[in-house]
Amino acid sequence: MAALGLAVSGLILLWISASFQWNNNTAAQSVVRDVGSFLSASAVLTFLWEFWGRRAFLDEVLAKVQLSDDIRSAGLQKIVPSFHTGINWQSYFPKVKELDILFAYGRTWRATHLEELQRLARKKGARIRVVLPDPDDPLTVGELARRFEYTTSELAKYVRDAVETFKELRTLAGRDGAEIDLWFFQGTQQFSYYRFDTIAIVALYTHRRARDPVPAIICEEGGSLFEFVRQDFDALVRAGGLARKNEMKEAS
Repeated sequence: MAALGLAVSGLILLWISASFQWNNNTAAQSVVRDVGSFLSASAVLTFLWEFWGRRAFLDEVLAKVQLSDDIRSAGLQKIVPSFHTGINWQSYFPKVKELDILFAYGRTWRATHLEELQRLARKKGARIRVVLPDPDDPLTVGELARRFEYTTSELAKYVRDAVETFKELRTLAGRDGAEIDLWFFQGTQQFSYYRFDTIAIVALYTHRRARDPVPAIICEEGGSLFEFVRQDFDALVRAGGLARKNEMKEAS
């Protein structure tokens, strides 16, 4: 063991510096003593490294390797502290062909990205699918109204405003533009998400009453997070699924 060799060498030099007659050659004696002290101290440090530091370092490396594998397996690209300001939404719209949305009503998001949504609605071969809370279900509306601190009539109005937005987009799409469909879900939404082809963005909800920024998770196809979003949305919109399709009439 390296630590043992250093310790023995250091102790021998310290013994020599203390036991031999140096005939007033104090400089040489000091050198031998200092080297012995250095080797002894090095032995202690080497011992600590071999029996504690190396193990801790190895554990840290293995933990980081495991974390890296977990991130890769989840398909995690990025976590941003604010859903509204931490995401470059403009980078996702230009090439998207399939946009899936689950949100409560998305008033700010719809207003911010209305032009991008209109361009997507005009794109031939594109598809927009949206799941909203059922504005006619008292339990669903009541839960969301309590969460967002609105009256039930206010909350229902915001959802219906979202419906009108997508009706107008469907009218804009016409026969040559995107396919646009909408579903109503009865139940408590746990989060919101947006799938842009192979990228999914999941926005969390806060349990606090204050309107603080909420973090969002960006993940990519091939990972478990993306697959969760895809399967969750499919469970809502498939025939006989958890959500009820709304046969939107074209806005006049």
